[in-house]
Amino acid sequence: MLTERKAFTSPIGAACCLLLTLIDWCLIPTSGQIMTPEAKARQQIDRQLGQCGWIVQNQAEMNITAGTGVAIREFPLHTGFADYLLYAGGKVIGVVEAKPEGHTLTGVETQSAKYSDGLPAGLPHHRLPLPFAYESTGTVTQFTNNLEPDARSREVFTFHRPDELLRLVNLEEQLRGHQRHMPPLNVEGLWPLKITTLNNLETSLAANRPRSLIQMTMGSGKTLTAVIASYRLIKFADAKRILFLVDRNNLGRQTYKEFSQYVSPYNGYKFTDEYNVQHLRREPLHRIRRRSAQTHPSRPPPEVGTATACRLRSQRQRTSEELAG
Repeated sequence: MLTERKAFTSPIGAACCLLLTLIDWCLIPTSGQIMTPEAKARQQIDRQLGQCGWIVQNQAEMNITAGTGVAIREFPLHTGFADYLLYAGGKVIGVVEAKPEGHTLTGVETQSAKYSDGLPAGLPHHRLPLPFAYESTGTVTQFTNNLEPDARSREVFTFHRPDELLRLVNLEEQLRGHQRHMPPLNVEGLWPLKITTLNNLETSLAANRPRSLIQMTMGSGKTLTAVIASYRLIKFADAKRILFLVDRNNLGRQTYKEFSQYVSPYNGYKFTDEYNVQHLRREPLHRIRRRSAQTHPSRPPPEVGTATACRLRSQRQRTSEELAG
């Protein structure tokens, strides 16, 4: 929209008038209406859903067979309108509640839960109540997996891909459910400090406290403790991937060596005989593999599961390496 302005005879005045006109032109849409904060948030949500493999549609034009994942805007439910109703594999799998940027998401999960219970009869669905719910401002996104014991929302980086939600909804038990009944720790050859640390960590995870801090002195076996914890989470809790971050290249090499040398007390195989361990540099992630412990380790069949050792380099290190290369 251009606004009429008083003519200026001086060059400075004319320049100011041109600047103001350009500002008006950039800030006011062609429709003449300024976007609301929630509309801006929905623009960001649309973009993120698209980047994660979802096809975003209006309800009047919905086609749930257009792709594996379809997100329908403003879908009417018995309990109100869902900002986005998520279809995966042709069936409803979750909802997204949109809020303007800066809006606190605390308490919004109860609103999402209301929508997950209000699905009209006759709509194809994976489970009822709906298993997954998101609350998002386009900048901050929270996720609730209602299939978990004592389900609660937690912040996630972005939306899951449709294939991942399909994987989760078809699991017999979720990761946090497995963590509640892991077998006792095999303490053979472990110092008391490691035994106490590992038992306390698994007790915390079983109590649905996913964040833990372990403090151990230098030389007390921090890396080995992490390797044992990773092995047990993959073997007994069906963890899909574990990322081990370090801040120096030499620590990355040491960590990879520690994973490679670890021998399971449950079957006598090395970690790398059962699960693939990848030292990340610039190459993409390898395909996830779990190796059967009932076959010879030299010829293992691929299944599912992994542990990953990764190094975290500073921007300065990356830049210097690129310049040197």
